[in-house]
Amino acid sequence: MRYRLFYMAMTVTALTYRFTIADVNGQKVRLDFPKTFFRDDFVSDSGHWKELSNASNLLLLQKGEYILQRKSSGSYSSFPSLKNIQAPFSLTASLRIDDGTDPESGIGLIFMAQPSGNGGFTLELNARKEYRIRQLVGVSYRLLTGDNRNLGWTKCEWLNGKSTWNTIQVRTADRNYDVYINGQFVTSFSEPQYFGGDFGIAIGPNSSGRVDWIDVRTPDQNEEPIIVLPVAADDPIRLQEELAHLKKENQALRDSLQRCRQAKPVIKKPLNNGHQE
Repeated sequence: MRYRLFYMAMTVTALTYRFTIADVNGQKVRLDFPKTFFRDDFVSDSGHWKELSNASNLLLLQKGEYILQRKSSGSYSSFPSLKNIQAPFSLTASLRIDDGTDPESGIGLIFMAQPSGNGGFTLELNARKEYRIRQLVGVSYRLLTGDNRNLGWTKCEWLNGKSTWNTIQVRTADRNYDVYINGQFVTSFSEPQYFGGDFGIAIGPNSSGRVDWIDVRTPDQNEEPIIVLPVAADDPIRLQEELAHLKKENQALRDSLQRCRQAKPVIKKPLNNGHQE
């Protein structure tokens, strides 16, 4: 339901974005993204996300949510099996932070992660109603919001607090990036190096949080989605509808085959070039 309401609000309010931090009114990405390229609402195990439990991490699919817990220092990342998404696209997720005892604690999205492992961005939020954007450069992060004193964290009036859902979105085209929080444009930036990359979920040190759904959309309305996720096992109505549809198609094929078998072959007489026999 949160997923549908968010995109209804997006349609009504015609959202946009940008990041040259000095200008908070200018959005750089003017495209619409109507085509679902990838979506997971975690109602069943699609096989795209890792699950694990050890002394440092807990990653678990449970009751339509992806639960992430980091029990030690340093952040941890989870990437789906889908790789190297090329711009333009929008990346959106509904997530929340449940606990965090470290100044770096938070949860967020990874996007444009480079195969070499030395480039990409993170958009994170914490329990103090703050967000930050960072760029991975080599083996260290460069802050794109805030400063070193606040570790890049920036107050945002649109953010909900601890244990409350937030919808965050990144739109990118022509190496420009617009960022939204709960349907409100917050900032934009440009980066000339990346044409595509991986996306994922980041959980900060000593943090716990969860993701309700995540999707990637493109402006292309002609191509079929590359990823088609399985129907949830606990959705009997939809399963029955799809089964009835398959039975109908199967019967139509059987009828067509039967007509072909019953049809009498048409035997054509050879041409005699106009001569009488």
